[in-house]
Amino acid sequence: MLNTENCPGEMPQVAIIVLNWNAWAVTEKALESINCLRYPNHEVILVDNGSSCLQPEDFLDKFPNLIFVQTGANLGYTGGNNAGIKVALKRHASYVLILNNDVLVKDPDLLSKLVSASHDTPSAGIFAPQVVQYNRDGMKIPDRYYGRAQTLLGLLKGTNSSSDLSSHEGAHPYFLAVSDQDQHIQCLNNDVATVTQVCGCAMFITRPFLERVGFFDERLFMYDDEYDLCLRGIDAGFKIQQVKSTSVTRLNVCSQHDMPGYRTYLFGRNRFLLAKKRTRPLHSALFLCLHLISSSKLAITLLRYGSWHEFTSLINGVRDGILCRWGMTPLLNTLLKPQ
Repeated sequence: MLNTENCPGEMPQVAIIVLNWNAWAVTEKALESINCLRYPNHEVILVDNGSSCLQPEDFLDKFPNLIFVQTGANLGYTGGNNAGIKVALKRHASYVLILNNDVLVKDPDLLSKLVSASHDTPSAGIFAPQVVQYNRDGMKIPDRYYGRAQTLLGLLKGTNSSSDLSSHEGAHPYFLAVSDQDQHIQCLNNDVATVTQVCGCAMFITRPFLERVGFFDERLFMYDDEYDLCLRGIDAGFKIQQVKSTSVTRLNVCSQHDMPGYRTYLFGRNRFLLAKKRTRPLHSALFLCLHLISSSKLAITLLRYGSWHEFTSLINGVRDGILCRWGMTPLLNTLLKPQ
């Protein structure tokens, strides 16, 4: 681990980017949690993605060193974070940490461990802590899983993403099984594993990666954007790595449950863009085939449970994916409004 007693000038600058959209109270807790960090050379960039609700009067007063960026419109996860990344690079950041506003930092040495991992593996461009997840009711989520498309594409690329980090067969490496939390956090040996994807809620990205590979693809708006960025990085020769000695906590309280349909719409749509961007025909065909199968199974499930609104959103997403309608479409704009 880096020695944080060194003067800040000897340590690379890290910009932490937090994106807010109509969730000031949630964002405030995330910003407060960042105060625990012992790494001295970091700054926080808060990007407000055109929130319709006004910020509390004393919000910015509570964080006097905050760099505040207002986009003026909802640019999605991709556009909002890209706005923050541009500011970070102009301010000479060596790294950016993308941090969801429903993520809490509890490890004071989070940045030190991530920077240290980068120093140890200069060929890698993205690093990520593991993620301890909670659902909206405050219950712990034990683990998550890769979809078939991610797993098979990972195997095609020569990376066994589903077994590098977890003792549970098929468990998603970037999500930390709660029962194993203490052991993983205390593990200092074999600290890093190469994967094909990390969770977008906490991504530590190097400046060379961003300058060579680019930023998030704003056509995706949100969902699958981090997967796309990781795949593009692998194509460009970068490694993607999971750091097992540190973790963050995700509360999952910003899921827009009062906006049914937008997630199924984006699921139906965005995978077409990812398939289209694959340079190898086999990857593209496999990705598209698996997506169509997954979409069909989801459609049947939604009909079985009478979720007609989400079913039609999924079908419209598939349609717009086939027609190459990306970004903030009129239908997506409607789906993002509370019902």
